[in-house]
Amino acid sequence: MGWGIAKDAREKHLSGCHALKRQLVSAGKSMQTHKKKIARDIIHDATACLTLKQKQPKPKPKQKQKQEHKQAEASNCQFPTELHSAVVDAAAAFRRVAFTGCSALRAATSVLKTANISKPQKISVLFDLSDGCAYPPQRAELHRQRYAGKHLAYDDAVAIFKKLKCKKEDILTYPITRPLLLRTDLDWNLLFMDKQLKRFVFKIFATALKHAAVGMFAANDFVSDGEVHVWTQTKEHTCITASTIKSVPATTLFSMFGEGDLRCYASVLQMLLHGTPVVLHSIDTDFLLMVLCAAPWLPAIPKYMITLSDTVYDGNKILTRFMGKSETDKINSAYWALAFGTDYSNPLTNNGYFNKEIIQLMNPASHCRRPITLLNDTDACFDLKKALFVLKPLRCSLGKKVPKDSLQTTLVKMLFCLQYYGLMFVDTENTLFPKMPVLDSKSCTFTFKYKPCITSITNTGQ
Repeated sequence: MGWGIAKDAREKHLSGCHALKRQLVSAGKSMQTHKKKIARDIIHDATACLTLKQKQPKPKPKQKQKQEHKQAEASNCQFPTELHSAVVDAAAAFRRVAFTGCSALRAATSVLKTANISKPQKISVLFDLSDGCAYPPQRAELHRQRYAGKHLAYDDAVAIFKKLKCKKEDILTYPITRPLLLRTDLDWNLLFMDKQLKRFVFKIFATALKHAAVGMFAANDFVSDGEVHVWTQTKEHTCITASTIKSVPATTLFSMFGEGDLRCYASVLQMLLHGTPVVLHSIDTDFLLMVLCAAPWLPAIPKYMITLSDTVYDGNKILTRFMGKSETDKINSAYWALAFGTDYSNPLTNNGYFNKEIIQLMNPASHCRRPITLLNDTDACFDLKKALFVLKPLRCSLGKKVPKDSLQTTLVKMLFCLQYYGLMFVDTENTLFPKMPVLDSKSCTFTFKYKPCITSITNTGQ
């Protein structure tokens, strides 16, 4: 789901936060037509540079047109000119480029070329961790909802295992060989529908990334002294350079997290807090929420860019919209940003509220009382009664609809998401996720630390 806010409302609130030198396309109904025209007129070579073609090219598959448009827009971005790193959300990246008829090696090469477009010194690609204990309990419920009614058909399963000449119980020990990486007869979308097969697919893609990186180093596609780090479903990762391939044990906090999004963002924060500019690649709008949720405690950072599909945001500009206010304003704005819904909380529209009024809550000046108060430099207090007071003047038309969660439950889940996406739960014990807040039975309040342990985030283990 990502951030539940509608795209138009999101773009309006984040106006001026894009990282484009110029706007490639104009808003309006002709957007898709204009995109297709650009895709027909533009080609990009192996180094992701773009040139105008003199003659009309032959019609290309939609998947390739989309990829070319993404490269076209990315080429107009104000990428960091100094040494910087790129971080890739592996699950999102491969879902975007892996289609039927595409080999794993081709998909991996495409992922690395996209990450390499800004010429980073270091590329980190992170997958979800396979260890279920590293996820918050809500993840299991989310998985049930997400895949409800989506099951791999028996005939499809039989066909897959027949192709692989393997039994399902042996799939996770199936050897990942180069011929497997070159196969074009696997339907990745079908494989993603089964939890066990999904782990197998990510294992294939992780291996393909290593092969693709070696090939690109041989072709001198990366910058001098470049590095590619592949963080797999285990806590170890592989570092590939022009001359070496080595396995590195888990030594950093983000390697312990389960969800790929959180692993990516904690990795980004580690680099930023060490003074390294970062370009993040994903399609998940959760990363915009993470910027907002970390704003209350995040100090000044180097250049940070977020590429989501064909839109590129400047993380520094997003933070600037909140930096000029007090930390109290920042944390309350971030809290109400969660009212549009996330993977772990339902939107307030389920409880009868209207998006046009909810978005006004992100502006602290629009309400006189705030549900979160800062007690000192590290602690904050959430007051459910104040949150209900803020919502009281807003229009609410629930009708006969019965919301899945009560209003009070939704507001508490939003508080959990604030802590989760803002990494406010990180302490010296390297806690992997926050517990669901339990309000005081009398005062309906909950006290929590809003500033994480910076040392735990920045520790590289070296």
